[in-house]
Amino acid sequence: MILISGSCEVASCLYKYLKVKKSEGYSVVDFFADRCGGQNCNRMINCMLSEALHAYNLDSITLNFLVSGHSQNENDTAHSVIESACRNHTIYTTNQWEISLSMAFKKNTCKVIRIFHNDIIDFKSVVAFPLYISVLKDSVLETDESNNNGNGRKNQVCKGGKKVYWSKVMQVRFTKDKPNKMLFKYKYS
Repeated sequence: MILISGSCEVASCLYKYLKVKKSEGYSVVDFFADRCGGQNCNRMINCMLSEALHAYNLDSITLNFLVSGHSQNENDTAHSVIESACRNHTIYTTNQWEISLSMAFKKNTCKVIRIFHNDIIDFKSVVAFPLYISVLKDSVLETDESNNNGNGRKNQVCKGGKKVYWSKVMQVRFTKDKPNKMLFKYKYS
């Protein structure tokens, strides 16, 4: 469970989680997330998934986006338990939050892992690095310089010329056999 909101912080926590999963012997990882653009559905998360695939020598990483309005999952239940446990307590420090989170679950189902400032990776600067811009551009997106949509922004299109509707993407996948490509689907099927 992640109780932070910035895209680089979320990406850094997931990156650390993937390292743990690799050390436990996993080579294929599937995530499920809501469509929150600030946390899950953004370039930093995609960059991190690509980076983790290479860094941890994973076979594939898939990020599935839940249908909007139908995203009740374990995280929502966990947040509800934490809110109930902390409702009548005044919490001032991160250490107090750590203790409160650990004690919120009666059956010890929540493992709190401390993240320090030096654990946070600035994936925004990685996305801006020319190698990653070209990897993303060559694999999924290229800018249609001739087609300006009237508001000063250039359209994002696939290499084949079709517009990518990011709000409709349901699944993103990175695989070892296509290491420099971000595969995506509009439907689960």
